[in-house]
Amino acid sequence: MEVLKTGIGIDIGGTKIWAVLATEQGTIIEEVKLDTEKTRSGLLRQLDELVGHFAAASFRQGMGTPYGVGIGLPGRVSEKLVQWVPNLPELNGLDLGAHADERWAIPARLQNDGQLALYGEQWLGAARSRQSVVMLTLGTGIGGGIMVDGKVLRGANGTAGSMGWLTMDMTDSGDPEQGWLERMVSGTGIHRRASRLSVPLSGRELFDRAAAGHPEALELVHQIGYCIGGAVANLASVFDPELVLIGGGVSLQLDRMMPSLRSAMERYGSPSARDVPVAAAKLSEKAGVLGALRLVFL
Repeated sequence: MEVLKTGIGIDIGGTKIWAVLATEQGTIIEEVKLDTEKTRSGLLRQLDELVGHFAAASFRQGMGTPYGVGIGLPGRVSEKLVQWVPNLPELNGLDLGAHADERWAIPARLQNDGQLALYGEQWLGAARSRQSVVMLTLGTGIGGGIMVDGKVLRGANGTAGSMGWLTMDMTDSGDPEQGWLERMVSGTGIHRRASRLSVPLSGRELFDRAAAGHPEALELVHQIGYCIGGAVANLASVFDPELVLIGGGVSLQLDRMMPSLRSAMERYGSPSARDVPVAAAKLSEKAGVLGALRLVFL
């Protein structure tokens, strides 16, 4: 009888770590969600504990040592080295592959988290059977992935799909650590903008107030949706995808923003881009961690 292979997928975000132990077919055996430690030593301790816990769980299930560890990070990474992660700058320059070899005895591979989210959707979600897809992940920051002819683009530096750097306001002075779109419509950006209203709100409260008809909240939600729509119009005009996916926590509010989003697409998109289907990622916030798992077996 063939023993099922297991793998560990870890999605490291600016605020949360989501990790799973799962089979090669994507069946989750166990999952853990943690607040992200901001120091290098603290985060390495978290990873050591997660991998050790999952390795033991895999043995208890009679499946032996996990086949590998896939790790998604929001920035520029090689397969082994963390090069630049703006939301977790203490990790910059970390040779996580060497740490894995020394401490885990299980091979580890790294990749940009937005690309991995699209891998997850291609494998088990809304992009199955699709060949041309653009995905934006709107979480603490903004990332994304681009699929062309069935392949998710990595890029020369491993950062293809860095949607947060799209700029639609050429009067903006720029920021060396965060792109314009990320400052406007990431979860962090939305929270910052909502906190500046006449009655300061959190990001979650903003959408609740808008649903209740609060005029100021409604206007800001319109601006956010219109901004996302402008970004989608640009991307769809360049890549001519059959589908655009919106992932991350902000995607949970997509229905409320869709009229504004489609209005911007119709105004700024090329003729073929104006009617491209836009949908919430099927795997929601799990897309990244399942894509990290998929990386183990690619």
